Amino acid sequence: MRKGYAASFKVGKTKVLTALLKGWSNLSKLLYSGKEFSMQTSAVILASREEAFNRGNDAINVEHLLLALLLKSEKGKAIEILNKLNCNVKALQRQIEEELDKFPQKEKTSNIPFTTDATAALKSASSIADEFQSKEIENEHLLLAILKSETSLLVPIFRRFNLTYHNCYNQLKSSV
Repeated sequence: MRKGYAASFKVGKTKVLTALLKGWSNLSKLLYSGKEFSMQTSAVILASREEAFNRGNDAINVEHLLLALLLKSEKGKAIEILNKLNCNVKALQRQIEEELDKFPQKEKTSNIPFTTDATAALKSASSIADEFQSKEIENEHLLLAILKSETSLLVPIFRRFNLTYHNCYNQLKSSV
């Protein structure tokens, strides 16, 4: 009996997540110049919320977005770009996790807003997608948008890994 319950829970969970991803993508159309987030990018955004929740953080920061992108994008252009630039993705992930460990922990709440910087990164990703004439906002656009932010706590980490907006942008441009 429990086995059947577990199986139905998995199916139910998959349906709920799919509905959430589709809902998020439709919402993105309204918020970000009519562009939808791809299913992969929607999954990254949901994973960033989960990261913030699990860590007891009271907002979704750019750091949560990038960590989720690295965790959820094992394959794809964003990781391909980082690999081509000889970036040790696992080491980058560890550095971001260490940075997030410094964030204050609060009482867990289900209402976790995006910070101003995270919202700006999502909007910037839409503009970058437009520039690349993409129909959807993809993970590589989000990566570029995060790298573009000069106020992020990630800037020193990017310097250590020799990651800049321009070298990632050029790498993406050459792969299109």
